[in-house]
Amino acid sequence: MTDMNLPRILQDDKSTHQEAVDRLRDYCFSTRLLPAKSGAHANPLTLPYFTGSRFESFGQQPGTENEITASDLLSLSLLSVPIKADATLIIIEERRSRITELLQELPTDKDLGELDEETFCSMLGAERTAGSASPGQELWDLLRGNGLDGRIGMGPVRVSKLLARKRPRLMPIYDTQVATAFDLRDSRGYWKEFHSIMRPEVGLADRLSRIRTEAGVVESDMSLLRVMDILVWHAQKYTDETWRDRVLSTP
Repeated sequence: MTDMNLPRILQDDKSTHQEAVDRLRDYCFSTRLLPAKSGAHANPLTLPYFTGSRFESFGQQPGTENEITASDLLSLSLLSVPIKADATLIIIEERRSRITELLQELPTDKDLGELDEETFCSMLGAERTAGSASPGQELWDLLRGNGLDGRIGMGPVRVSKLLARKRPRLMPIYDTQVATAFDLRDSRGYWKEFHSIMRPEVGLADRLSRIRTEAGVVESDMSLLRVMDILVWHAQKYTDETWRDRVLSTP
């Protein structure tokens, strides 16, 4: 079990289950109309109300699981954290080969909660062996610039979102909404905290899976960690019922 407090929207409560389904459906399927500009051939565009609903699927290219692509970096703008030019060049060019080596050590087909303690430590722990960081920790430090040549304009929020894009089932997002909801002081150790709440015996992963299914979200389009992140963000952002006007009755 875990000592980490779950936000209300994630708790095992019948009264919040349908709310969670509706919030996820709102985030994933609500749309907005971008008005047409003047001109004979101009047409209005229908776009997602929340651009982040396309975060995991946007521009995905088969065979690029172990490299950070331009589409990966651009996808962060869908979550309102665009990448700075210097960071783009450093990640895509200067540190490309080492990033690829580290990503190759992290599986694409494992959920965070499926890892036993030993496997978690070997993949995402602060130390894999004495004095040697796990591939996940080294990747975090590489993208942050920790212990290297200084920061590269990539704070913990951007780094966590970029890693979540590359390993959506394994690496959770960290941002101010998540920190507030889970009462986290900072990003240190948050992988371990989320590993504990996603373990099967806690029951959260199963609840998130049921919420995802009932909301009509395709499993391959959205990881359980992303479902959790969306629910927490949405509940923090919209504390009243006005958002329900956007919910589609049938996705």
